[in-house]
Amino acid sequence: PRMARLWLELADVIDGPDRSGRVSLEEIEDKETGARYRGLRLQWADQITEDWKAPTLHIDATLNIDLVRPYFPTAELRAVIEAEAPHQHIVQYPDRAFSKSMMKDPKAVERLWTWCKSYAIKKGGRWLFVVQKVVEDEIRARFKIPDFIDIAHHNAVEGRDEWKDVDGVISIGRTQPPPQAVEKIAGALTGRAVEDLDGWYPASIETIGDVTVEADRHPDAFAEAVRASICDAGILQIIGRGRGVNRQANNPVEVVVLGNIPLDIKVDEVRAWSPATVDERMLAEGVWLESAASASKAYPDLGTGRSIIMARSRWTTFPYKDSLYGNVVHLQTVRYQRKGAGNKATSAIYDPRLIPDVETWLRDRLGEILIIAEEVPE
Repeated sequence: PRMARLWLELADVIDGPDRSGRVSLEEIEDKETGARYRGLRLQWADQITEDWKAPTLHIDATLNIDLVRPYFPTAELRAVIEAEAPHQHIVQYPDRAFSKSMMKDPKAVERLWTWCKSYAIKKGGRWLFVVQKVVEDEIRARFKIPDFIDIAHHNAVEGRDEWKDVDGVISIGRTQPPPQAVEKIAGALTGRAVEDLDGWYPASIETIGDVTVEADRHPDAFAEAVRASICDAGILQIIGRGRGVNRQANNPVEVVVLGNIPLDIKVDEVRAWSPATVDERMLAEGVWLESAASASKAYPDLGTGRSIIMARSRWTTFPYKDSLYGNVVHLQTVRYQRKGAGNKATSAIYDPRLIPDVETWLRDRLGEILIIAEEVPE
């Protein structure tokens, strides 16, 4: 069968392109012996057979008609339907790529997980996080995932409907195929060899909101369509998991995009990303402590009480307690006082989904305390 395919492809080259995208002469290494030899490498796209050809309606959320025509040469684009989603709010943080290479650092993964978890807790409800597969595996191995967070990976969410009722979606990073892979796919689909890039994609200067970014773009139009169908369209598919077009005023959905990919969709808000603050790091663990001294004792990794006070003065312009309490219905507040002269009554805000017994949690980390009152928002 491979020899038959070879003769067919060579026949196409006679009256076709100057260089085939489906047959290439390469020096190939034998994996068993290490010997090297010249050989012909084949790659192609199987066509729809005559027995299956019929009038076809092709519907796709991220359709590029040029990628359909290698299979349906006479395909016509009959409609482009943009469904309104007034109760979907998209926020993008485009000041970094959140690439797979960045996530090779375990500390970077921990910072990202803490930021996303804190974001979900502050907003409330159930959330979906979508990351690269290697990042998902590391998060599952290192951290306990609460019941209100689902994690999935890129290229594994298309067509799935189990997240249609989540309160929010966070898309992290991207799946960006290397230029060589894109060029091979384009060659297999069209039969025309794509000019090989020397290195990575050239940068295209584009804007997301009022932020200028360098976007990866292939100079060959068809190869760029292939790249975009894998990378850009993949993020649009992630955004669609929250089914924003079906939301109403009583069940809106927030979508957060961490990455510098310009998207063919309306972005409502653009923000600059920064790692979680000391307050957000506490909240991600389940309990925020108003007292810097208590925070230092309960979370030694945050530093001394003085350093926590200094960090708060740099990173916030408003009381963190006011931004949380009363705005997120599932968070609860307790007032307590540590034993000892000079200790004053102070507050803790906690997530009962993570910390069902806050009094025991406080005693384990702060020693003997007096619970003054527990407040539950209406």
